Amino acid sequence: LVEKFGYPIEVESLKYDPNFAIRGLHIDKETGMLLKLDQYNKIQLPLFKGRSPVTTAETVRTYGGLRVSRSYVRENMHMMKDLFALPEACLYADVMELLISKNQPFEPSYVIQDINSAIGFTHMTELLHRTIVVDPARYLDPNPNLVKYLTRIRESGRSTFLLTNSPYYFVDAGMKYLMGDLIENLGLPCWTHLFDIVIVEADK
Repeated sequence: LVEKFGYPIEVESLKYDPNFAIRGLHIDKETGMLLKLDQYNKIQLPLFKGRSPVTTAETVRTYGGLRVSRSYVRENMHMMKDLFALPEACLYADVMELLISKNQPFEPSYVIQDINSAIGFTHMTELLHRTIVVDPARYLDPNPNLVKYLTRIRESGRSTFLLTNSPYYFVDAGMKYLMGDLIENLGLPCWTHLFDIVIVEADK
């Protein structure tokens, strides 16, 4: 964002807050607000612009009430459905909060587009993969029960497979870090022996 899109240098100091967002939030590309909708598209208060909660009065002024139409949701909102979206939601909020604090005018739709482009860039160029491979301990938490779990599945006669969009070198580095000593203790030459099939770069 800083190097390619010219955002303030302070963006580089932003830290992910795992307690800020939850799955199921929507980001409104027109208003820049993060909000949760129920099954009837009723807005669940409070919603946020940047890191600041939006008042009920401002919400009503913005949306003309506390409910949005299906067409508005379809055309202007993006739902963050999985765990990968939580840092994304935090980045939307933190970047907009930074711009607001600097009294810097911005169009939310362009900020969201820039963030999406930056995220896409880290994946397409494998910058994200290379960064994690250099220091896996910073990003991965080994679980001593993982190997036991996979072993128990295989011993029960069931098959196991791994399917991922990531390249092999990235998966291999991560698995070696997560399973290294445990694999050796089992007398297996490689973590791949815990799976019947390993498919990488699946483009799923």
